[in-house]
Amino acid sequence: VLELKRETGVLPTNLQLYAFLNRFYTSRIGLRVLMGHQIALRESVPGYIGIINLQCNPAVIARDAADAARSLAYRDYGDAPEVLVLGNTELTFPYIDAHLYSCLFELLKNSVRATQERHGSASSGAPPIKVIIADGLEDVTIKVGDEGGGLARSDLHKIW
Repeated sequence: VLELKRETGVLPTNLQLYAFLNRFYTSRIGLRVLMGHQIALRESVPGYIGIINLQCNPAVIARDAADAARSLAYRDYGDAPEVLVLGNTELTFPYIDAHLYSCLFELLKNSVRATQERHGSASSGAPPIKVIIADGLEDVTIKVGDEGGGLARSDLHKIW
C-alpha cells in the first residue's frame, strides 16, 4: 500500500484495498492447498488422501484449538475461561484439518481474550465459551459463542 502511494501518489479506497487483499489471500491459500496436497499425495497415510482427512472430527479439532487459545490466556492473564464443545461431537466428514484448526484457533483466541478481559478469572465466575457443532443434510455449522461483550453496532464499519 505504501509502495502504491509512493509510485502513484494516490491511496486506494477501502473497497479497492479489500478487493485486492481478498484476491491475494484467496490465491495464496489456494496455492498452499494445491502444493501441500501434491506433496502429501506422495506419502500414504491411513485415513488421509493427501492433506484431506477422510474422518475429520471437528470436536477434536475444536478441543485442540481451545487448549492452545487457553494456554495463551494463561500465559498473558494467569487464567482462562472454560471452553465447552457441544452438539454432535461424534460427527466426521472429509476436510483439511489444518484449515479448520486455523479458523477455530483464531475465533477461540478472540473469544477467550474478550471473555477474560470482560469477566476476569474463570474461578470468579467467568462464563464458559461454547463451541456448538451441528450437521445438516448438506452442511456443517460450527458456532462459537461467548459473553465477551462484542462490538458496538456503531463500530461495525471499522472492522471491514
